[in-house]
Amino acid sequence: MAAINLPLADSYQPASFAERGVDAPFTAPLLAGSRVRQADKPGLELVVPNPAGGRGVYILPWPSARSLCNPTLHDLRLYEELRRVPVLTPPAVRLAARIVAREGLAGEAAQQAAIAAAAADADARLRAASKLWIGLRTANLSGLTPHTVAHELDGLGSLLVPVGLPPDADKARLPQLLAALEGLRAETDLWGRTNAGEELASVAGMIAGAAAAVIKAAAPLLRDARGLAEDTPALLQRWLHASDEVAARLTRAEWVLDGWDRIVMLWREARWPAGQRAALLEMAQLVPDLPDQAAEWLGRQPDSPLLDCRVISLSEGWRAGSASFSLVARNERFRAHCA
Repeated sequence: MAAINLPLADSYQPASFAERGVDAPFTAPLLAGSRVRQADKPGLELVVPNPAGGRGVYILPWPSARSLCNPTLHDLRLYEELRRVPVLTPPAVRLAARIVAREGLAGEAAQQAAIAAAAADADARLRAASKLWIGLRTANLSGLTPHTVAHELDGLGSLLVPVGLPPDADKARLPQLLAALEGLRAETDLWGRTNAGEELASVAGMIAGAAAAVIKAAAPLLRDARGLAEDTPALLQRWLHASDEVAARLTRAEWVLDGWDRIVMLWREARWPAGQRAALLEMAQLVPDLPDQAAEWLGRQPDSPLLDCRVISLSEGWRAGSASFSLVARNERFRAHCA
């Protein structure tokens, strides 16, 4: 890894989710867990976890980020696809990543998962639009043609797919992630209490506390999104007059949960005590702060994610040399689970 002479943002607290950036599924070990956001100048910049293993991030333009390591072919292609995204949001970045995965650049498993996920989302979007249609049976739709209504409901349906609608709402992606996050919270809390004499116990406790704060923030936002869909005529009218505002509200829970799927997978792969200790170190680097904007969305100050503990530093070698090949393979497996 090249020497880094850039300033480290040690106590980084973003004001908004856009400033925090969107989790991007890079596969190179030193870029894994990085977030992308719009730069002040044309282009993108990366918010990269401290490669030394401690708290803090580097905020880098892509050329400087490439100085950290040699990006994989997948990462180079992903960056090019992300540059085409007009506004970086979790759904937009997920779609860009899926396009790249379908090209086979993250391996066959990720390619097949991306193809299957695209087909499943298309079916779910049709089901969501159909449910919204049912809610319009007694509505006054004067001035709107069936074609226009169908087009607008399809747009709303795509936003509601990850949220989930009754009767199988809990099978949707975000409720599933929320449930997995609750499992992570319980298990890391237990790990910290069981291993209270270890230095890593505080790291496990921090992760459990951060997961609890995110669960408490995401759950009401998920309910709010579903609540909007309960009154389809009102939702359609809002959508017709202010689609950007409706889209922003329907994706709030996804912004809060963004990046936690990778943290959950790191813990699930750690099956033995030594693996769990290594996973806790890596997970702690990736735990995202809740921006100040969360208070606006919730109407209250969210619980502190307790991110003030110091992460035990890792040697640089664990993500370099021959070790990097197995980590790239692992990150490609993660791509298959996050299509």
